[in-house]
Amino acid sequence: MARRLILDTGAVLAYVRQDEEVVAAIEEARSHLAEVVVPPAVVTEAIRGGGRDAGVHRLLKASYTSWVGKKLACEAGALIGATDGPSPGVADAQVVAEAVRTGNSTILTSDPEDLTVLAGRYAGRRVRIVALTALH
Repeated sequence: MARRLILDTGAVLAYVRQDEEVVAAIEEARSHLAEVVVPPAVVTEAIRGGGRDAGVHRLLKASYTSWVGKKLACEAGALIGATDGPSPGVADAQVVAEAVRTGNSTILTSDPEDLTVLAGRYAGRRVRIVALTALH
């Protein structure tokens, strides 16, 4: 089991809908004392204001929201710059940069193709990307 489980926006929204796959993955991570991480850009994409955000706030209370400083922001930008084709989103880049920051991380995602491209040379070694099958 990875030391950290990092959630992208699709995974957070699936948790809010109480998707069994996501809930089970988070419970398994916690049972192995792995840190559940929600990067700030993911919070920005998931929060819309008001009562409909209650599920997101429940998840955020029980997880860690990392800090994006200059170093992580530069790493995310470099990951985007290293990709060919259409530019991936900033949130996806921050999710991968957060995983690369410490290694031994699993990313739970609804968008495995873009994250795999961003992870590049880190994919499989320092960063494991797990697709949410229920969201495809």
